[in-house]
Amino acid sequence: MVPGVLAVVVLDTTSGVPARLTVPPLVAAPIMVSGADAAPAPGATLDLVPTGALGMASTATLHFVADANGRAASPPPRLPPGGHYELRLADPLARFAPLFIADRAVEAIAPSYQLSTGVRLGGAVLRANLPLGGASVQILCNDCTGIAHDKPLVEVVSDAVGQFTMVMPDPGTR
Repeated sequence: MVPGVLAVVVLDTTSGVPARLTVPPLVAAPIMVSGADAAPAPGATLDLVPTGALGMASTATLHFVADANGRAASPPPRLPPGGHYELRLADPLARFAPLFIADRAVEAIAPSYQLSTGVRLGGAVLRANLPLGGASVQILCNDCTGIAHDKPLVEVVSDAVGQFTMVMPDPGTR
C-alpha cells in the first residue's frame, strides 16, 4: 500500500489462508460550504475526523479551508469507501454557527453543507480584573443526550487581551 493511502475492507479468511484482499478505489468527495444566505462561505473550515475503523487505526483528521467559491478542497479529497467520518464545519470569522455531523459514511457525505446564522456572543475573560489570554471558552448543551452532551456546541480561545467572539447555534432552531 502507498503511504498515506487508506482503505476500509473486510478480510475474509473463512476459505483459508492466504486470503485475497481487494482494495476498492478511493472516492472523490467534493464538498462546498455556504452560509445562511446560500452564498459561498470563504474561509470556513471543514474537519473530517475519522471514526469507526479509521478512528481505531489512528488515522489523521483532514483539515480544509473553503476558498472564495466555497470549495472545501481543490482538488476534492479522496476518501476510502466504507470509511466513516465526523464532519465539523466552522466559520473562524464568526459569521455563521458551527455545524457538526456525527459518524457519516464516506458514501453519505453530501456535496454541500450550509451553515446557519446563530447567536453571536463576545466578551472578555478576566482573572483578578486582569485580561486572561489563551483561555478556553465553551458553550455546552445541558439538554443534549449521548455524545452531544459531552462535546461543546462551540469553543473558542480568548486572544492576548482576553477578548473572544463566538457564534453558537440558535437554541430556537435545535
